[in-house]
Parts: sequence; structure tokens; C-alpha cells
Amino acid sequence: MRGTTLPSLVRGGARFAPFTAATALVAGLLFLIEPMSAKALLPWLGGSPAVWTVSLVFFQAALLAGYLYAHLLTRRFSLRRAAVIHGAVTASACC
Repeated sequence: MRGTTLPSLVRGGARFAPFTAATALVAGLLFLIEPMSAKALLPWLGGSPAVWTVSLVFFQAALLAGYLYAHLLTRRFSLRRAAVIHGAVTASACC
């Protein structure tokens, strides 16, 4: 970061504010859905504390996998190629 000044860093960080806000919103929504779905599945799967624990671990692992996917996609591929890959992954999830 040699040669950069604090105001230029602040201006550069402002470009990423919508992405940061979107990431925080998605994580927050996942944390809201997580206990609701676990509570709905609990009676169907026996109602033991192990069901609750497995459900919470699954959602945490899915969130971590999503962060890993986003990290690898942005670090390893160009923007155009990352958009194509993400479009293919999204299309495969929809079908």
C-alpha cells in the first residue's frame, strides 16, 4: 500500500460498500432462516437434540462453502469468466 493516501483508500472502499452490504444481508437472512427450518424439521426427524445440532452444523457449513465459492471465484477467474461460471451454477440449481 505504498504510495496510497488514506482518502484514496476510503474512496476505493466506498466502491465495495454495496457488495459488503449484500453479503451482510444474505448472511443475516441465512441466520434467520436457519432456526426456523430446524424447528420445522425437528418433529419430523425424531425431535432429539442431535437433529437440531446437525441442522445448525449443515447451515453453517453451507454458509462457509458459499464464502469459499465466492472467494475462489473472485480470486481465480476474470470477471467475465466468473460471471459465466456463476451463471452456469445458478442455472443448474434452477433446473
